[in-house]
Amino acid sequence: MKRLFMLVCVVAGAQPDVPKFEQFPATETFTGTPVAPVFKRAKDRLFRTMIRTQAEKGPNFADRYTVALWGCGSSCNGGALIDRKTGEVLDLPFSHVGADPGSFGDGTVAFRDEMVSFKKDSRLFVFRGCPEDDATRCGAYYYEWTGAGFKLLEKFGFVPTAR
Repeated sequence: MKRLFMLVCVVAGAQPDVPKFEQFPATETFTGTPVAPVFKRAKDRLFRTMIRTQAEKGPNFADRYTVALWGCGSSCNGGALIDRKTGEVLDLPFSHVGADPGSFGDGTVAFRDEMVSFKKDSRLFVFRGCPEDDATRCGAYYYEWTGAGFKLLEKFGFVPTAR
């Protein structure tokens, strides 16, 4: 009986195979002088101070881009992607993402883990939460930046905490 119990614990505690940052290395290293953000869309001009301030820090994603994030309320993030070579302001996979207490199928827990994760030397972009605060779409989303847009690699479901 003890062996069966131990086996169940191991299987229940197994983590899913999630994409890793090192599997998606940056394909280009940007070495020039970063171009200031160019605001062509009205929605980008609304957040120009946050975009400019974070762009000043230089590339922080895929060795060429700056992910700029800002709060939009309690447990909510909005953001944009800035191409440091051209200054173009691009969309992230969400206009804003909110969080609910609960756990994700990728082994993370809302409010305890980063809602948005990325690295300077990787093309992998991860967010956990509810895109556009839509509770029916909550999950952990793993995207690859292709150079032309975000490609969804994997989505793990969300299990809300009982309230």
